[in-house]
Amino acid sequence: MPERAGSPNLARSPPNALDLSMTHPLPHPEGAGTAVVDDPEPPGMPPPTDPGQGLDRWTAACWVLLGLVTTWMLWQVIKFDFRTEPLVGDQASSYMQMLSLAHDGHDLSFNSLDYAHWEVIEWMRQPYGLYFQAFEGGWAFAKPYGYSLLLVVPYRVFGFIVGVAFTNAVLLLSLVGVSIAILRLRLRGPAVPLLTGAFVFASNAYFHAFPVVVDLFLAVLMGACAFLLVFGLKRGHLLAQVAGFGAFAFLFAEKTTLLVAVGPLAAFCLWQARGWWRRLAMVGGFVVVLGVAVLPYLHYSDGASWNAYGGERYYGRTGVPFGPDGVGELNRVDTDETLSIGYIVDSLQTNIDDAVESAAYYAVGQHTGLLVCFPIALFVMVLALARSIRRWMGHATAQMTTGADAGRVGDDVAHHGARIVPDGGDGRSIRPEAAAALLGLGLYIALYLVLFPHNFYGGGQAIGNRYFLQVSPLVLVVAAGARIPSRQLVGASLAAISVSLVLWWPHHETPQQALIDQERTTPVQEILPWEGNQSGVNYWICGFAICDDIDD
Repeated sequence: MPERAGSPNLARSPPNALDLSMTHPLPHPEGAGTAVVDDPEPPGMPPPTDPGQGLDRWTAACWVLLGLVTTWMLWQVIKFDFRTEPLVGDQASSYMQMLSLAHDGHDLSFNSLDYAHWEVIEWMRQPYGLYFQAFEGGWAFAKPYGYSLLLVVPYRVFGFIVGVAFTNAVLLLSLVGVSIAILRLRLRGPAVPLLTGAFVFASNAYFHAFPVVVDLFLAVLMGACAFLLVFGLKRGHLLAQVAGFGAFAFLFAEKTTLLVAVGPLAAFCLWQARGWWRRLAMVGGFVVVLGVAVLPYLHYSDGASWNAYGGERYYGRTGVPFGPDGVGELNRVDTDETLSIGYIVDSLQTNIDDAVESAAYYAVGQHTGLLVCFPIALFVMVLALARSIRRWMGHATAQMTTGADAGRVGDDVAHHGARIVPDGGDGRSIRPEAAAALLGLGLYIALYLVLFPHNFYGGGQAIGNRYFLQVSPLVLVVAAGARIPSRQLVGASLAAISVSLVLWWPHHETPQQALIDQERTTPVQEILPWEGNQSGVNYWICGFAICDDIDD
């Protein structure tokens, strides 16, 4: 029987159908300042990552457990005396820079008075491992100063032990808070506390709350930047957008390679901003913060470098020139050349084979693999990639279908738009901000694998992959926006916690010593491939002690 004119045949529409006109937001007038409209879920279906309303017993139990673990670990950090462990890695640089900012001229130059304050803390006689640079005024800092600047006020208020412990405890709590904030932009239910717990405490993140190192600070700053960018995108909040670009600028000033990780997300947020005046405000925030942040680097390098890794840098392995013993020979550090055009071109030509080998270690290496040091990040990225691949295959299937199937698939495309996928027909796909964050993570990982295939993780003093830790909050943006079903996120979190406990139990048992006693492994961990091509492998054999001879 023919249909009446003008009467749509709703009975023939699939139950999850979505009209094409609903899959894209309507254009807004320039300067309207409204938030980006989310593409809606198919009618009749709950959001894929929202198991329901209200706080059920399972969700409440997860929140209580997260609160208990967080409280216990904060107490462990607060009462920890960093002097009970040897001085390794970049701790001397962070602490000496803090002393220089807190005393005397309140600057970042080093002299004998700074050394005198160093002696007061009664840690080690010399600030071994200090990075410093020569400038026309003498000697100065040569590492990013953001974390050191953050330490100054707690140090002056609470002293040289509690001040560091208090700052690190605040950073650890901030990482928990910003993780929850990012996830709750899109998620509800038990996935939020479980993901947060797996992210912070089933990884190498909280290990960095005990030593005087910069990595946890950068992770928190990265998390704040990601939250502000996504929140500003979702709500159209101008202040959040400008602040997000300001945080992006400071991250870039602290470490230039972070540009690669945040760049895609920032670029997408800038492109989606409503109105040129809004875009100009975001770019202006970036320029102003970057201009102020690089001033110390320019000043103390005599204008030779706008970041901490240029200028005439040296490494104080045995002593410092402004100490009472002096230093006989200064070893020049040429880190400013590692990101030059010549170095990049040479790496692309010579490091590919090493990069492929290191890529396996990056994922499942015995000491640096994400499976060991950050399993939830590996699981989330794999789940998000799987959904993206299925979506791409769905597009290809829709375009290639012809003949008798064309009409049937055409009906689906008419209702689902470009989001038809062959994974049950739910029509859900990864959100663009999550795709941008995933792209940034991929580019960042590729950068280190190609340019630094023999040190993609942070050197011998790193517990796990500390370079990945610095950008890890982008994983939460992916988890929140990839439309991964809640049951899969819960399962991934529980699996990550279990894997971390099995592989890294000795370090979780005494996290205060994780940075020093790196040679501790479990039988299961020893099954994984050992990263023989990485620099600093002596730490995995001997811990803090330096081995004279290491067999190839």
